[in-house]
Amino acid sequence: MTDKKKVFLVEDDEIFAFLVETKLSQVDGVELATFGVGSEMLDRLGEAPDVVFLDYSLPVMDGLEVLRRTKEQSPTTRVVMLSGLEWDQVINECMAAGAEDFIQKDSKVAQKVHAKLLDMFPELN
Repeated sequence: MTDKKKVFLVEDDEIFAFLVETKLSQVDGVELATFGVGSEMLDRLGEAPDVVFLDYSLPVMDGLEVLRRTKEQSPTTRVVMLSGLEWDQVINECMAAGAEDFIQKDSKVAQKVHAKLLDMFPELN
């Protein structure tokens, strides 16, 4: 097994965060850190996460701003946006700012994040 993949989850909704944390905790080789606000994650960006799953709608600093700052500070960090909003404008803004993908938050969000993680890092399968 290779080194653990460092995964950051930025999600202010405790239920969605719990669902994703529970699903990702089942994957061997993942070191997960969860943050309720973007500034907390940005403060730990120096830990070089392999991927950040980032909610679009966050308090204080929205996910788009967190995405922009993440890509400025750590251009190689992979970022996947999460949102209950599926407007083309939101998706296009996120992709233009450097997001790798966009996952719709619904009752299957944990399964979608899990599948995306395994797609990004096949060695975790």
